[in-house]
Amino acid sequence: MKKKIVLLYNLNRWLEEYEADFDSELTINCLHNSINKNYNWIKIEANRNISKWLDNINELKPDIVFNVTEMFYWASRESFVPSLLEQLEIKYTWPGPLELMNSHNKSLTKLILNNNQNILMPKWYIIKNTEDLNKILLHDLDFPYICKLNSEWSSMWMDEDCIVYNKNNLSIQINKLLSKYNSNILIEKYVDWRDLSITFIEWLWIMEPIEYLYPDSNIYDYKLKTKDNNQVIVKIAENLDENIINNFLKISKDILDILDINWYCRIDFRLDKNNNIYFLELNSQVSFHPDGAFIWWAKTKWYSFDDVVNHIISYSLTNEKRVSNYWVKNIF
Repeated sequence: MKKKIVLLYNLNRWLEEYEADFDSELTINCLHNSINKNYNWIKIEANRNISKWLDNINELKPDIVFNVTEMFYWASRESFVPSLLEQLEIKYTWPGPLELMNSHNKSLTKLILNNNQNILMPKWYIIKNTEDLNKILLHDLDFPYICKLNSEWSSMWMDEDCIVYNKNNLSIQINKLLSKYNSNILIEKYVDWRDLSITFIEWLWIMEPIEYLYPDSNIYDYKLKTKDNNQVIVKIAENLDENIINNFLKISKDILDILDINWYCRIDFRLDKNNNIYFLELNSQVSFHPDGAFIWWAKTKWYSFDDVVNHIISYSLTNEKRVSNYWVKNIF
């Protein structure tokens, strides 16, 4: 008898800014087509009527929930559904609540990783209010810096103006953010040159770096991640010697182990002109968009969309958490 799978998701209807993290109809349909080949499946939208869809899941008694939810409110929203499912003893595809909570908070992730000397990070500050801003303005700052929301994905709000080159620009951008969002602001030394990313999937692969190119912009900003995503070029990072690639993989291993990342993730880096690798952030809840970086890289390794989805389901059905560094043993 086929296993019963519930696909639990948030749908992006482009009605609110925060929906940029939600999945498109195209992504949901691709997941449906893939899951439907091997399993009995039911899709459920995780809307604000939580009791209704939760009762639905309890009645269905699925073998596993394929969870791609982002949810609606505050910095802990990604961890809400996994936490709920764990307390109800309903099996789901990871990542789990702890790694989602940690990675969604960029500054917390940096603090956790801070004691590892192999992991370089740009100098950064957290600003909670205008008092914090005034204190930071007293520092001798080595510009440029980049301003971003500490607990948001999809580069929400970010555009070319978020790279600041003096204290006046910094003050203007921070005040804009503080007035619009109820969120801490992260300012981080801007690392110029190459925008690179590593993808990890448990018991399948960790991949050498991919690179994002956006010819008319300095950063992969909100507009490029949403409306103008077709202007972004994703490709295997070229002109990296073996030592640099190995360094990427070793740094990624340290990050995965320290943060105890389970199942899959994407790690974002910047490579400067001296080949120094700077960790920026880790994304635990990845996008399954068929043309997104996570799936795109799989295709370069001759894995199809179906291969990725069904690997995650089959592995999640038989394992509770990551118990080995199999992928490391197969690389080093």
